[in-house]
Amino acid sequence: MNLSNCATKLAISGYLVSVLLATFAAAALICLQFSGPSAGLPIPKLEHLIAHYHQSQLVASLKGSMYPYVADDDDIVIIENWINAGAADNDVFSQQVMPILEYDCQSCHSPNSTKTGAAPKLPLSNYADVTAFTTAGYSWHRLAKSAHIHLFGIALVILPLTLLVAQLKLHAKVKYSLIALAWSALWLDIVSWWLSKYSVIFVYSIIVAGTIELTLVSLMCFICLYSLWFCANKQDDNQTRSC
Repeated sequence: MNLSNCATKLAISGYLVSVLLATFAAAALICLQFSGPSAGLPIPKLEHLIAHYHQSQLVASLKGSMYPYVADDDDIVIIENWINAGAADNDVFSQQVMPILEYDCQSCHSPNSTKTGAAPKLPLSNYADVTAFTTAGYSWHRLAKSAHIHLFGIALVILPLTLLVAQLKLHAKVKYSLIALAWSALWLDIVSWWLSKYSVIFVYSIIVAGTIELTLVSLMCFICLYSLWFCANKQDDNQTRSC
């Protein structure tokens, strides 16, 4: 491919700028999804990330998107302790957990709820309903679904980027490092999703891998754009002078 051709540079630049915008949007989404209910674009809270990937879906929801509907933070602690103790159908469930769910959740999470935005298909009306959301981390079905979509999607972004980087006149070690790190970060991210069900350590590796992914994608886009429009022009000028 002739990277000095103006039409080619425009086409590739359109792709690179779109990837950059998508990367910034992804970073913004992560900040909004895993931060508290505050204005602006705050830094994601570690406790929300741990809840999302390592703790049960019920606790993750209570600490995250459903937090505005929680009457008291102690309610979350009671439910979390009950789940960590085995989520048994015992007195703790009937006398402490169920009353909290009735007060905080059942106005929306009930088969008979007619409220705007209600979730009658995700009821929390009895023990069987509740235990469907007490498994640590994502369900296996959700993990498989999210992982294959993420792998296919990000691979289609990284492949053109790394192929472009491979064509640039950079030091060989720089090329190898950028390419190897980009793919390795993607694999580490996905593997950590699965392992975070068992250990909170892998939540930290998700954070590290995700940060590396976003940083490298942005960096490669900037390097490619600079090389296309500045380095290529300098090479063309040198060739013109030599002729």
